[in-house]
Amino acid sequence: MSENLNILDVNLEKLEPIVEHEVNIEDQLNLVVNHANSDVINHKPDLFKTICQQAAKKDKPADWRCVLECCGKSINHIYDGGYCMTAETFALAQKFCPELKTINISLTRDNLQYVQSYLPQWKELEEVELRGPAFIESLLWSLSKLPNLQKLSLWDFDCETSGCIALNFLTQLKHLEISHLESGFPRKISTLLRNLISLNVYTNADKETCCELAEYCSKLENLYLYDHKENESWSIDYFNNLKCLEVHDQNASAFFLLNSLDQRYNYQLQKLIIPGKCIYQKEAMRIAKLKALKSLSCVLPDVRCLKYFIYLRLEELSLYNCCNLKNDHLLFTMHECKTLRSLKITLCTMITPHFIKDALEILFRNGVKPQNPFELMIRGSGMSTSDVDKMLSSHPHSSLLNLTLN
Repeated sequence: MSENLNILDVNLEKLEPIVEHEVNIEDQLNLVVNHANSDVINHKPDLFKTICQQAAKKDKPADWRCVLECCGKSINHIYDGGYCMTAETFALAQKFCPELKTINISLTRDNLQYVQSYLPQWKELEEVELRGPAFIESLLWSLSKLPNLQKLSLWDFDCETSGCIALNFLTQLKHLEISHLESGFPRKISTLLRNLISLNVYTNADKETCCELAEYCSKLENLYLYDHKENESWSIDYFNNLKCLEVHDQNASAFFLLNSLDQRYNYQLQKLIIPGKCIYQKEAMRIAKLKALKSLSCVLPDVRCLKYFIYLRLEELSLYNCCNLKNDHLLFTMHECKTLRSLKITLCTMITPHFIKDALEILFRNGVKPQNPFELMIRGSGMSTSDVDKMLSSHPHSSLLNLTLN
C-alpha cells in the first residue's frame, strides 16, 4: 500500500475482496486493533486467508498474537517474507492456525532447527515452499510425516550438497518445483520422480537431464521448463503420460523444439504453452498435428498461421504480439474453432469494437450459453470500455461474451 495510506482508509465494505490476497501483518494488526468491536471483525472472523510477514517491518510476536487470536482459524497461508519468523511466532501460528494449508519459509542456520520441529505438526499442510541455502536432509525426512503434503517448492538449494536426496522419503508428494536440476541427480531421486504428477524446473535442465527425467517420471502429466542451457538443440524426450508441456525460454528454437516432439504426442498432448516462441508456417504445421491439443499459448506474428489451428479442438488459445490481427481474423478464429471458449490476444492495435456484433452471432450459433460465456481478453488494442459497452448493451446475445480489456 502507499506510504500515505493505511488499510483503515478503505471502505470496510470493500475490504473482503482486498484481504483475500496478501496483506502484510502491520495492516492486519491495524484492522484488528481499530475495529475489534466492529461488525467486520465480529461477523467476519474469516476475513484473512493469508498472513504475510515482511522482514523490513520487524513484526513482533505480540502483533502476531493479536491478529492470530482474532483470525487464525481462517488463515490457510503463511508467507515468511524474509527470514523473520521466530520460534515464538511459529508457536503462535501452530496454536491459532490449525487449518494451515500452505507455508513459505526462508531457511537459515538460526531457524532451521525450530522449522524442522514445528512443520511436521501441521498435519493439514498441503504445500510447502523452502528457500535456502541450508542442509535440509533432516527437514525433508520430517516432512514425510505430513500425510496431506502434495506440493513442495525448493529454491536456491544445491541439490548435491543440501541433502536433497532425502526427497525420496516424500512418497506422498505429487508436485515438485525446483530451482535447478543437474544431470545425474534425477537418478538419485528416482523414487520421488516416479510418483510425481507435475514438475517445474526453473534453470539448467540440459538435454541429459531431460532424458533422465523421461526415464523416471512415469506418471508425469505436467512439465514446466525454464532457462535451458542449450540454445538450438533442445528437444523434449517422450514422457508416456505427459498432457501439459510448458516451455519458457527466449533462446531455444521453436522449430527445433516442435519438430523434435515424438509422434506419440500427436494423440496425447493436451496443453502446449510456449509464450516466448514465435510461430510461423513450419511451426504451425507441426502444431496442427497435435490432434489432442485443447490449449495453446504462443507468439503469433504471422496471422496466416491461424488457418492451421482451426482443425484442432481447441478450448483455450492465447496469442501474443498480434500486431497484424484484424477483426476478420478474430471472427474467422471464433467461427471455425467451434469448441473454443477462451481467447486471449495481445498487442492487437488493429482490432476495433465493430467485431462484437458478428462475434455474438457466431457464439450463439456455436452453442455458447450465458451461464458459461466465452472469455475474450484483449490487451493493447486501443479500444475504449465505453465503446465496447455500447456495442454489447444493444445486442440480445451480449450475455454470451465476457470481454476484458487491458
